[in-house]
Amino acid sequence: MAERGGSAAVLMRGGVGRRSPWQMDLSADVVSGYRKDAKITSPTRRRSAERDGRGSRTVAGAARSQVLYGDASHTIGNFATVTISFGSSGTVDNVAIGCGHDNGGLFFGAAGLLGLGGGASSLPAQIKATSFSYCLVDRDSNSSSTLDFNSIPPADSVAAPLVDNPSNDAYRYVPMTGISVGGEAVKFAASLLEMGSDGSGGMIVDSGTTVTRLRRDVYGLVRDAFRNKTSALPWVGDYALFDTCYDLPSLSKARIPMVAGRGWCCRRRTAW
Repeated sequence: MAERGGSAAVLMRGGVGRRSPWQMDLSADVVSGYRKDAKITSPTRRRSAERDGRGSRTVAGAARSQVLYGDASHTIGNFATVTISFGSSGTVDNVAIGCGHDNGGLFFGAAGLLGLGGGASSLPAQIKATSFSYCLVDRDSNSSSTLDFNSIPPADSVAAPLVDNPSNDAYRYVPMTGISVGGEAVKFAASLLEMGSDGSGGMIVDSGTTVTRLRRDVYGLVRDAFRNKTSALPWVGDYALFDTCYDLPSLSKARIPMVAGRGWCCRRRTAW
């Protein structure tokens, strides 16, 4: 079961030895337990890799596991191999996970990190999953969210291909060609959203980030288009990292233009 955490994180129930909340992160490529959920007596020295990305860094050398985020959140410990159970669907042996002994930052009570990134140490790579999907419900919902591997997508699902970065396999990207505000396309070159041949640029998909971020020149165009369509709303200026804010509680109703992204293969627009 996945839940929306108290921060930007999405939590799921899992664990080594006992079930507890774990963070699910599409930009991390290591599975790591933060607490001593179980005594692990089989540390492994088979993993050796290093990745340095703009948001997180993963280092695994000998029996050492380390994940560092740009906001200084971190988990550091040793690699071990475990058997992971997927309920009635079966088990997978010899899955390498990090057993974190030094953990800090914005984990908000999570007891582990489920890395769904593109690296060789991520869970999908280790269990040889060719696809995965998740559907998240509100945290207070009586229904359970789902995280499925190698499942058949529903007929009415929204699909878009994920793109690999030749320079950093930890991240997953979605191809974007444009953005519209209130049904009108914002005019800029599609190449501004594309990934370069050197791995720069592109749109990262990250389950641990709340705010959608754009490169500065594209953001300025989208922001101005949004402001032009909301000139009748009460403007309040800047707040924290946001520069376009309104006093909506003072209104009985308000019409907000939809901001939507367009991709090469999406059967529908993706709205933010």
